[in-house]
Amino acid sequence: MGLETVHPSVLPLLNKRLTIDAFRLACDSLHSLGVTTRAFVLLRPPTLTEEDGLEWALRSAEFAFDCGVGTVTVIPTRPGNGIMERMEADGLFSPPSLVSMEAILEAGLALGRGRFFVDLWDAERFANGAFDASERIERLRQMNLAQ
Repeated sequence: MGLETVHPSVLPLLNKRLTIDAFRLACDSLHSLGVTTRAFVLLRPPTLTEEDGLEWALRSAEFAFDCGVGTVTVIPTRPGNGIMERMEADGLFSPPSLVSMEAILEAGLALGRGRFFVDLWDAERFANGAFDASERIERLRQMNLAQ
């Protein structure tokens, strides 16, 4: 399920119409039926700094685990749907860095509360010119696999 974020002012900006209470209720309902759940959390959604993006991604993951979710996948927020491009032009959005992707994966795995992944689709776009981007992405890939 797409939790996205538990940040109280950012979640409404995403126009998902899913509240954290509704997420919790959905988890409870699914778990009562024996269904395992996975949550998708955004890394650096609109209006957040790099540092705040990390903090709120981890808070969101912790909330998901508190709801009984067994797997959290962090998705680096990226442009591509038109809305993010407009927010980026207005100075309200910047994609996260590869460094933040590393930091959230390390922090999420350190929680030890369930399976924790970072989505690496198109990860090169978050490298920001890092000379060792391919090595970093491979490290993340191995962390995703090895947990």
